Amino acid sequence: MDEQDSLNDDVFGTSPHEETPLAGPGPRVRVEPSDVPRLRALQNTAGYREGIAAAKSSVAQDGFDEGYPLGAAIGLEAGLVFGLVQGLLATIKKQGEGAAARGLEAARLEQLVSEARQDLGPRSMFSPNFWQVDGNWKYEVPGTEEQAPFEHVAKNHPIIQKWEILLKSEEDKWGIARDMHQLRNSLDETHTQALIDEKKQGNERREKLEPNQPLEW
Repeated sequence: MDEQDSLNDDVFGTSPHEETPLAGPGPRVRVEPSDVPRLRALQNTAGYREGIAAAKSSVAQDGFDEGYPLGAAIGLEAGLVFGLVQGLLATIKKQGEGAAARGLEAARLEQLVSEARQDLGPRSMFSPNFWQVDGNWKYEVPGTEEQAPFEHVAKNHPIIQKWEILLKSEEDKWGIARDMHQLRNSLDETHTQALIDEKKQGNERREKLEPNQPLEW
């Protein structure tokens, strides 16, 4: 073996020990050095992670930008309706005829508030019954195209619609439409301001993110 061959052996790790005979007679086969599969696996893993990081920065931010305002609009609308249900209970407690009637109706409305709390919670509002896997809504939003304002999407959520109908029925039953109208106006002002604040905060969050900055999950 000349000097060049010896040098190549040192660099590439070839040696007589790498040629391992198979069982029985036959030609010798060269076995790949053990470091090569390990390095290949490390490279594959590094490439996978790099691809995930690139996907986060280019796709996940877009999904967050659209999903967060929609979720905020639905949460605010659910909070508005729940506030009206609680206001209904408080109003009827004051205006019910007779202690016995107030007691019975108060118990019924307490149960109504409990049902509203469950119905208007995140688990129910964001159930797969109402949402597709890509985040779009399954229910109809009348009078709008596919790109509907999020406030309209929230107001037409089936659970919101259910409780709006129920509230109207109770208002008519007790003749408290004026009181509930005043309460709704008060809550609407808070609701509208909250939407404005959410949009402003969302814009500020997007401005703080550098271009192609990966998200920390």
